[in-house]
Amino acid sequence: MDKCDYFEDCTFFDDNYINMPVTIAVSKVKYCELNFEYCARYIATKLLGQDKVPIDLLPHEIDRVFRIILE
Repeated sequence: MDKCDYFEDCTFFDDNYINMPVTIAVSKVKYCELNFEYCARYIATKLLGQDKVPIDLLPHEIDRVFRIILE
């Protein structure tokens, strides 16, 4: 199974949601393995570069990526 190219370097899961292990597990499968092309963090990294991805950008916040681009 393919994983996101940025899986190893993504800072989203490092310390976020430590008290929500089920949420982390489900999100990793959904956004890091199965549908990484639809992850807002993946899209932002592809378009803007990893250093421009807000640390608090959630994987489902694609609309926020577009607002960041337009700013």
